[in-house]
Amino acid sequence: DATGTLVELRIEGDRIYFIGDRHVECVNKYTGATIWKTRASFDGGVLLASNPLYTDRRIVIGTTTGYISSIDKETGRRMYYRDINVNGFYLTLHEERLYTANVSLNVVDYWTGRLLLEIRKPPSYSRRTPGSWDNGVVIDPETDLLYVEDGFFAICMTLPRVE
Repeated sequence: DATGTLVELRIEGDRIYFIGDRHVECVNKYTGATIWKTRASFDGGVLLASNPLYTDRRIVIGTTTGYISSIDKETGRRMYYRDINVNGFYLTLHEERLYTANVSLNVVDYWTGRLLLEIRKPPSYSRRTPGSWDNGVVIDPETDLLYVEDGFFAICMTLPRVE
């Protein structure tokens, strides 16, 4: 159908979620009937990233143009579509906060999409070090340590405190 390029497919219970480059669709896995279908963006030109985050209630998707979109898994309703000004390819959820890293390390409220904290990468400490974080964030829930890498070095820091 008109979903476009398939980015990801996921099966949960009796539902299949198709993440396309511009749409998200939920179908019944036994009948193939569409339960809901929604556009993930408002501008029509946004391509979705390849690492959607699935939770019990939502699908959260980062885009190639710096937006983050949250979609209700039951109804397909778009809960928010916000510009966080960073590629959201890799999203990590920890204690109702989304973490993503690219040009900056961002902390986003899971429920509202509001940017809570932005940490810019320190100036290059090596000629060969790129100017951005890469490949997302990993958080150790036992120690509250955050790990991120910049293409050359792994960086470990305490979890940023957000009010």
